[in-house]
Amino acid sequence: MRRIVDLYLDRPRIFLLFMLFIIAGGLLSYDSLPRQENPQLAERWGDITAVLPGATPERIETQIADVIEAQLREIDEIKIIDSKSSSGIVRVGLELKEIVSKGETDEVWAKVQDKLGESIDLVPDGTEMSLSHSGPPTTVLFALQWHGAGEPQMVILSRLANQLKRRLSNIVNSEQSKVYGDTKEEIYVGVDLDLLTDAGMSIQSIALAIDDYDSKRAIGNIVGQDSEFRVKAQDNIAIVNDLRKLPLQALNDYQILRLEDLATVEKAPVEPPIEIVTYNGIPSVFVEVRGKFSQRTDLYSKAVLRVAEAFKQDLPEEILLEVIFNESDFVEEKFSFLMQSILLATFIVLFLSYFMLGPRSAIIVSAVVPLTILLVLVGCTILNVPLHQTSVTGIILSLGLLIDNSIIVVEDYRYRKSLNLVNREAIYASIRHLSLPLLAATVTTGLAFMPMAAGKGASPEFVGDMAITIILAVTSSLFLALTVVPVLLKTMEESNFLALNKSENNGFTQHSLRKGYRDFLGWAFSKPLRALVLSLILPILGFISFSFLDTDFFPNQGKKMFKVEVELDPNASIYATENRVVSIRDQILLEDYVDSDMWWVGRRLPRLLYNVIGGSSGEGSDNLATGVFFTSSYSKMDSSLTDLAKRLEKDHADVRVRVSKFTNGPPVEFPVIVAIFGDDNQILKSLGEELKSILAKSPQVSDVLAEQSASIAGLEIDLNEVDIAFSSKSAREIINEISSSTRGIYVGSMLDGNKEIPIRIKNKNREASEINQAALISINSPDGISYIESFADISYTSEINQINRYQGSRNNAVKAAVYPGKLASTVLNDVADELKAFEESLPAGYSIRQFGDAEERAESFGQLFSTFFLFLGLIVMTLVMILNSFRQASIILLVGILCIGLGFLGMFVGFQNFGFIGLVGIVGLAGLAINDSIVVLSHLNEDANGGQIPKETLVDTTVRSTRHILTTSLTTMGGLFPLLFDKFFETLAWAMCFGVMGSALLALLLIPSMFCLLGKVSR
Repeated sequence: MRRIVDLYLDRPRIFLLFMLFIIAGGLLSYDSLPRQENPQLAERWGDITAVLPGATPERIETQIADVIEAQLREIDEIKIIDSKSSSGIVRVGLELKEIVSKGETDEVWAKVQDKLGESIDLVPDGTEMSLSHSGPPTTVLFALQWHGAGEPQMVILSRLANQLKRRLSNIVNSEQSKVYGDTKEEIYVGVDLDLLTDAGMSIQSIALAIDDYDSKRAIGNIVGQDSEFRVKAQDNIAIVNDLRKLPLQALNDYQILRLEDLATVEKAPVEPPIEIVTYNGIPSVFVEVRGKFSQRTDLYSKAVLRVAEAFKQDLPEEILLEVIFNESDFVEEKFSFLMQSILLATFIVLFLSYFMLGPRSAIIVSAVVPLTILLVLVGCTILNVPLHQTSVTGIILSLGLLIDNSIIVVEDYRYRKSLNLVNREAIYASIRHLSLPLLAATVTTGLAFMPMAAGKGASPEFVGDMAITIILAVTSSLFLALTVVPVLLKTMEESNFLALNKSENNGFTQHSLRKGYRDFLGWAFSKPLRALVLSLILPILGFISFSFLDTDFFPNQGKKMFKVEVELDPNASIYATENRVVSIRDQILLEDYVDSDMWWVGRRLPRLLYNVIGGSSGEGSDNLATGVFFTSSYSKMDSSLTDLAKRLEKDHADVRVRVSKFTNGPPVEFPVIVAIFGDDNQILKSLGEELKSILAKSPQVSDVLAEQSASIAGLEIDLNEVDIAFSSKSAREIINEISSSTRGIYVGSMLDGNKEIPIRIKNKNREASEINQAALISINSPDGISYIESFADISYTSEINQINRYQGSRNNAVKAAVYPGKLASTVLNDVADELKAFEESLPAGYSIRQFGDAEERAESFGQLFSTFFLFLGLIVMTLVMILNSFRQASIILLVGILCIGLGFLGMFVGFQNFGFIGLVGIVGLAGLAINDSIVVLSHLNEDANGGQIPKETLVDTTVRSTRHILTTSLTTMGGLFPLLFDKFFETLAWAMCFGVMGSALLALLLIPSMFCLLGKVSR
């Protein structure tokens, strides 16, 4: 470092060029770095949806889930396979291992897709499978609405939505675009079975006739010696009327029986719809676009809005296109808060520097703060770290830290000058004395945050960029403190900058206070154990307070929005769900803080935010609905949601209504999940009911459900082989006729512009749509019309609605939702004894396992500690090398351990919960808070010079160290101050504020007292 300082002093132009490089590089980096609201998590979550209409859960499990799981187990990168088999559908949830990095996930999902392709030949015919996986969340969401006269023209809105989707997909850096709530169209052929029977035909023969008539087939090419021509048949189903005129039979020489004689043929919306979406209660079609990660969200959003505005200009006045969700708004709001926090923290830090050190030191610090921030931005560009809430928070958190080194250098330089050293000699002495202690402090701080930066898994990824920016900040500050600060000090003195050489303002000084403090130290160190006991009081109180801390996982996002989930009986139709949603919505709108809302009926919530999963498909979700409400005030919302949840629960007791805020961190479906594992579904169902009653006893629980507790009703047709034998039908033909009467047969399609519309043939008679008329479903035959009851016995059935498997083992997951603001850990504590008794009473071969917040928290803690002890070992090695003493290194480690207790005390005083963010604060604090102790110990070692020092010198050195110890502690706390008002990082801020404050006491009391106990102080 001395050589660099000499270079800067001897060649000032190089110093100026270096300053210009930092300034220009930092500003350019700020402009070009990607900006997004939240950090990017690796795309480790996905789900496979396989649909086989009419199949029972048992058949779905055996013939589809088993096959898919067996294929997927061949992929080593898959960590969890979780399947849910219900009537006609199975959802297989996947989670990849933590070792799969962000750049490797696409390759793994390609393997999964290949395995699905191999599975298609192993599952029953007619099974449709699709794969979706986590990726970027919604960037912009639009709503298309009909504001004209009459009923909403959903078909027109749907076609326009798909046009907008195509335009948005073509924008540079678009990941994908989707349409929700669009009306699917079909050519409906409603057959009258009475007329069909009179004509001696069947639905199957109609399907065959349409298929034969459809000419959309490739014919081939005519290839000559010099030319080649494509041969095609003209499309003979171009309009609906072409299908109506389809000839079926020649009745005589001049009459033809056409399709329109036996059936109603029309283009119509598919009934029932897969999903229904509304915005502010108005039926809508949503168009979503998702931008890729690692770009400036604000610029991408502007590009999207420009395209949408151009599209809007061509819309008729009856149709409204509105932006209902824009991630850029949240990004701007978050960055506005973060920038205000940086300015506030900077002001506090500079004010404290001026107050404690005087104007000369304050000017030096004022120069170091922006230079360090600019260097961090350059480092972010090199390491591809985008700007988002955690990376920028790392800069805020380090604002107090990054001037610590500069303050220590300034104070030491001032001390050397007091010994009558000239400028360069004072600089060289300070660099020589401080290089190793400051290097040790910087390395230990960096290593303390390395478990977050190097950890594998979603939780370390979430805070990893924060750790990187902190490491960049402290490293940059060390470099600037040892190279730039000395140059600035010498330049200011030689130029008498602002006439500061004559200034006697060296910071706050109170002689009576100094004398009292000196007397206190003399009294404390007269008996070293006395000082030791005083220094241990706060850390011990902190460790005691830990047992009183509630535990959580991740804090809420702090957004002015909440969600409402509605779940009806499994047999409920999408229209019944929609009707219930209307009444629930009307009740919620009575709250004066609610501004707007949007609903998905017949679908789980899509990936609106970064940690929302499971809403990729609307299949099999007719009884579900999710609403998102936007509010005017977070505080009003926060204080009112629990009462709202209880009122909705009371007024809609026949359905499940869950109200919750959006949380941070990895995706967690329910805060409390306890799964019972075993083989027999009936026993699992019975045990699930018992476990439900246990969890429901906690007053924190708003809703509890067991996935196998509900039953789904249906009809079972028992074919009579004797009756079939006396008929002209086979069992397969009868099954096909029933299927065509209820579900219909899809055959062929019609091109309408650039859209292909399927053709569906279905029995239009009433008995095909009413369950009490099912026995009268007609089956035509040459002898006339027969009915199902002629061939089979029909009975009502009630069967398990769902069969769950986790890692191949059957289970019944009992899930509990808590009221907003309540904790999952409290629920488990409330029922801990009964839960233990339940586990002990389980039959042989059955067991329970906790999931939800408890499992995710334990897994996240494990991910963080997976590398913690490695870096702890490196910290020990660094301390031993720098201090050249195992005993002194042990003292510094003791300080780090005691600071953990101080962090717990900070959480307790701040009424915070202990979760993953609190753990991050504790781990970082353990390395951060030892810096002051290292500096004090280095001063004492310098004075002792391998021997002993008198107690007077011990007191003098401690007093000399006090100013910069207090200054660095206060400035660090000042940098943390804005984070006390951040919903996400307030726990970390409380822990670190108290830890830093207490670490000053440890440095000024514990270190000198231990120095005495080591025999370094003469009697």
